[in-house]
Amino acid sequence: MRSIIPTLCAAALVGCGGAPEPAPDAPASAPAAHPHHEQPMHHGEHGHHHHHHGFEDPARWAEKWDTDERDAWQKPEAVLALIAPKPADLIADIGAGTGYFAVRLAAAAPEGEVYAIDLGPEMVQYLGERAAKLALGNLRPLLATADDPKIPQPVDLVMLTNTYHHIGERVPYFTRLAAHLKPAGRVAIVDYKLQFDGPGPPEGMRLAPDAVVAEMTAAGYRVTLRDEDTLPRQYVLIFDREP
Repeated sequence: MRSIIPTLCAAALVGCGGAPEPAPDAPASAPAAHPHHEQPMHHGEHGHHHHHHGFEDPARWAEKWDTDERDAWQKPEAVLALIAPKPADLIADIGAGTGYFAVRLAAAAPEGEVYAIDLGPEMVQYLGERAAKLALGNLRPLLATADDPKIPQPVDLVMLTNTYHHIGERVPYFTRLAAHLKPAGRVAIVDYKLQFDGPGPPEGMRLAPDAVVAEMTAAGYRVTLRDEDTLPRQYVLIFDREP
């Protein structure tokens, strides 16, 4: 099976832990594996050229991503209120990056566990150090491969932030992902609106909520929450599996 999770964010798995999209002068990233995207891509804060740029200094990226300015438009507490993780939930944050949402999910599920999933060894190490510094013993950084998020057991919630539009062959990917969900498990997708003010992915990479719902429906899911008003730049969609 061809890889359906692109090598993104200079090796961060399927996203940058919800990292915002770059300014035009952002540093370069690894190539995308999207068959539908042939021009240099913008992703996370990592840039737009077709050559590898690793995460030798994840703390530097944290300074760019984990900011009050981002909080103002990402509204993480409002997002968590919509997603409503339960205290004992098992959660997978696919493309955790520096842990912007992973640390918040771990705090929201103190009796559960959060798998902070990334492709970059440096980022996984940074996530572990951040979890230790914050005394989040339930945050478990995991190194994945390009075609397998390596979720170790079925989870209650999978979260993808600023990530969905970067996944190639999304219907087969999310069909496969169902094996990693508990029977009542949910998938939360936070991604960019077609039109908004501020930096973000190129227009050609943005997906309307209807398009996401159609793809997820084709993968065997049903939408249970659709919010296009809470966030200025993004929508929040939550899905479960069709019974």
